[in-house]
Order: sequence, then structure tokens, then C-alpha cells
Amino acid sequence: MNYKKQLEEAISKLKSKGTTFGGNKVKINDPISEDSIEVINMLVKDSPTLEGDLFNFYKQIDGASFHWSLPSESTEGGLIINTAIETALRGGATEDSEPLEGVLFSGEEDENILKQFKQMYIFDSVPGRSDFITFIPDGDKLKLYLVEDSEITELKTN
Repeated sequence: MNYKKQLEEAISKLKSKGTTFGGNKVKINDPISEDSIEVINMLVKDSPTLEGDLFNFYKQIDGASFHWSLPSESTEGGLIINTAIETALRGGATEDSEPLEGVLFSGEEDENILKQFKQMYIFDSVPGRSDFITFIPDGDKLKLYLVEDSEITELKTN
């Protein structure tokens, strides 16, 4: 699958509908570098960012970001896809917190939901909101989830 081409086509479609981009800034990063792969391998054992579909994505695009608005419809949106290193490291809000604690969850959630949160990796941050597109490693199959106000919704993917 050509992820970069799909992203570029989506941006072109938005532009053709009169969409404006914040500061006309669309950033699509280069593919993951050998240095980044080496850093991930040193810091994270068996990182899912270096496996399957996700690794294929990062081999084409190592992160991307943009914010768009369609003034005629008072609609806006955006995208902030983490780099492979940001995704792999799963940093917490503080040095003492668990991975993604204070970012994705507070630790006060129901035990079953908390268990899911602790398995997740952040793939995309929703601009202007504290919502995230996440995934839980599951072999070669990549399942994406929307995390919105501590609610987890599985997203349909092809």
C-alpha cells in the first residue's frame, strides 16, 4: 500500500474543495531513517513500530501533520501522526508515571479499560483536542482505536 500517495491524494481532495491549511503548512516527513530504527531497537525491545503494516507505513512516512479548515462550511480538522520513535517510546506525562499515564489515561479508570489503555500506543493526536488514534499490537493485523474522553471506540480499517 502506498500510504504517502494516499495522504497526498487526500490533501489534494481537501484543497480542491476550497480547504485552507493553517499557514499553508502541510508536513509529510521522509521515511524512517536507519538511525531512528537503531535507536528504537536499542530503547524498546520488540517494538511494534518496526513490524507489519505499521513499519511499512513508517518506511514511507515517519510522521505527518497539518491543520485544515473549510470556511464555507465552518468545518475544520487536522492530523498529527507521531514519528516512529515517539510512538515506540510511549512516554508518560512525568518521569515517574507509567507509559502514557497522564497523556492517554489518568489511572482512575475502570480496571478493564485501564488494562486496554496500558497496552496502547498513540499513532495520531487529534489537533485542538485531547483525543487520540491508538493501536494495540496484535501480530501483523493493526487495529486502530479512537480514544475520546476515556472512551475507546474501535475504528474500521481496510
